[in-house]
Amino acid sequence: MEERSRAGQRVKTRGKWPEVDMRRLIRGTSIGLWVAAMATVVPSSAEAAGWRGTARPVVLAGCAADTGRPARQVSYDQRTGVLTTVQIDPGGTATLEARAGDLEVHKVVRPNGHFRLVLQVRADRVTITANGATVEVQRGDEVAAVDASAPNDEALLRVRSVLAGSRPIRLFRALVTNVEPAFEQSPAGAALLLSDALVGLLDGDIGAIERLGRGIAARRAARLRPAHFSNSPGCFEIYEAEVIRAWIDYQECRNSFAWWNPLKEGCTLRWMLWAESAWFSFIGCSAVPIAR
Repeated sequence: MEERSRAGQRVKTRGKWPEVDMRRLIRGTSIGLWVAAMATVVPSSAEAAGWRGTARPVVLAGCAADTGRPARQVSYDQRTGVLTTVQIDPGGTATLEARAGDLEVHKVVRPNGHFRLVLQVRADRVTITANGATVEVQRGDEVAAVDASAPNDEALLRVRSVLAGSRPIRLFRALVTNVEPAFEQSPAGAALLLSDALVGLLDGDIGAIERLGRGIAARRAARLRPAHFSNSPGCFEIYEAEVIRAWIDYQECRNSFAWWNPLKEGCTLRWMLWAESAWFSFIGCSAVPIAR
């Protein structure tokens, strides 16, 4: 298969990843309105000229093989005892199920990156839903949402208030921190890492996404030293490169605002959609197809 590079040359890639421009995936949704609104904001002198990053999301929409849809993938992490299953459902969504002790994790991701994450420990249940316009958090009867086009301190504080003292949040973050490094390169491990970065950010850990991006970039750089270089990247390497591009775009977006400006958090939604859509494609690329 071939993929066109930024220089216009065609390069060979491994796996069946159809080339889909992320701008088409999000066209017609409110995220497009958000991007346009962000581009027209008149910045203060502290914000220079606003975000003018050149990076544009070009992620892939999934890759069910011609012979059928990807089979369910089951993974187990020896260190934490978490058992996970990942699959692309007949309806076209990717699903992650995970269980470790009392903690249950359920995540559904669409090809365009929209997702729903449920973390539950007995009666304590947290649901995080992200689409092209908002990130909504629900815990019991409490609901809080952040408008991606106009995030503000009040909304972010309400979200953190809903999550305060949540046992599912604490156990989920502890789980992801302690999984084996090798597990992180599986589809399930990658999904948990992405979710942990978002959960951390919503819970007040402002540097969560930054640390994830730096960690992935460092691991990739170590593998791409001359002795380890390969002209045929696998599914994880392709996914990893896309997440790094999303992280660089996220940095450019945030750096266009003053450090104190809550509009910086609007950059999170763009990162989420890009990274989650890349994960969806990772599932299709890495799974063994089963006949319909």
